[in-house]
Amino acid sequence: MNLSGYGYDLTQYAADILPSGTFEMTLVASANLAPDVGISDVIASLRHIVKLDTLTGKSAIAADMDGSGDIGISDVISQLRQIVKLESSSGFKAVVETSDGYTDQLNADLLEQPLTWVAMGDVDSSYTLDIV
Repeated sequence: MNLSGYGYDLTQYAADILPSGTFEMTLVASANLAPDVGISDVIASLRHIVKLDTLTGKSAIAADMDGSGDIGISDVISQLRQIVKLESSSGFKAVVETSDGYTDQLNADLLEQPLTWVAMGDVDSSYTLDIV
């Protein structure tokens, strides 16, 4: 796996030493890289919960703050706590686009595909992560 395009040399993670099965890859955000979770993200999550809209792809992954696989009120509470600085950033999660859509459940085969970093909580994708 080579993420040198992201400014990091992670080539030491060869496929033969990755965990077997699926795994997630996250990036902890320092204060200067923390995703900007806003009220529009909370509203999008709430609209999904009450079935006014359906979040899919990267938006659904970003909204699932606790990684449970479902978007629920606990995810919204986490977003609100980040907005008022009662909770630190949940960072970023690596996702890969597959024929079935985006997934954060990675495996050695998927790491041959380009990774996209999703800012957790940033449902409307207003945050841009530029690592140079």
